[in-house]
Amino acid sequence: MGTDDDEKFAEWRLGVLVGRIYGIQERGEATYPSPVPKSRLADADVKLDPFPVTNAVQQLLAVSGDNLHAVALLLHKAKAHQPFAPYTLIRASLETTGFAMWLLSGGSRQGIALNTLRLEWENKRNRVVAFPKNDGSGEEWKERRERLILNAGSRFELAPRAIKERPLSSSAVEVGSAHFGLAPVMLSAWKGSSGAAHGRSWATLALSDHEIVPGSETETGASYQATGNTPTMVSLLYVAVAAHEALEEGFKAMLEARTADVKEDAQMVIGKLYAACRIGDEAH
Repeated sequence: MGTDDDEKFAEWRLGVLVGRIYGIQERGEATYPSPVPKSRLADADVKLDPFPVTNAVQQLLAVSGDNLHAVALLLHKAKAHQPFAPYTLIRASLETTGFAMWLLSGGSRQGIALNTLRLEWENKRNRVVAFPKNDGSGEEWKERRERLILNAGSRFELAPRAIKERPLSSSAVEVGSAHFGLAPVMLSAWKGSSGAAHGRSWATLALSDHEIVPGSETETGASYQATGNTPTMVSLLYVAVAAHEALEEGFKAMLEARTADVKEDAQMVIGKLYAACRIGDEAH
């Protein structure tokens, strides 16, 4: 394909993805069922009280869907193909999806509980740093939160040291995406969109089109003007949509205790999106 054909194909694929995103938004307005009694998630939720893993996953799904919807509005409604803003939203969707996948990747009830409580401990830590003011009399919020988290961990015989281990975003996305059969593409998309979201020069050069600013050339380099690259941006958006839909399907399978391995359900969803977007047609 030539450059014009690549652009037209990217715009067509964007339309497909926007339609899928609007579907995600509609599904996000519905509530998920409670996990089947005696399933791994149901048993984990009972012992994790007041930090049920199903609530954490649904919250992350909501944030991921919200960011994808914002991308659709930006690109489809506003038709603002900005060089950096879409990547910020794509990165947020991939990261929240990755963390939700990571929560579910624990395998056993104890493993799921450990991941859930590690994230809760990190939430507690971040909240204290951002809003250190005490919000009540008697036992401080921080002390009460720590007690509740460690008490929940003791029901699973989890060591406090394990619970306090900080979950890194890169590790969560890597482990979570592998559990759902999306490695290594999801991690690569997250790294690329994160680089663009943080204004890293390597990501700008890799993901956007750029032209030398007239008169800026010197012996040591030149200044560049970056512009949006629709095919590249749509490729990363495709990964974010695929990840979100795979998580939805895998999560439902776990809630219904239909499978011990979410990869099969996730791959079915990814395959349908793959066909809908005609991935691979660029070579023809």
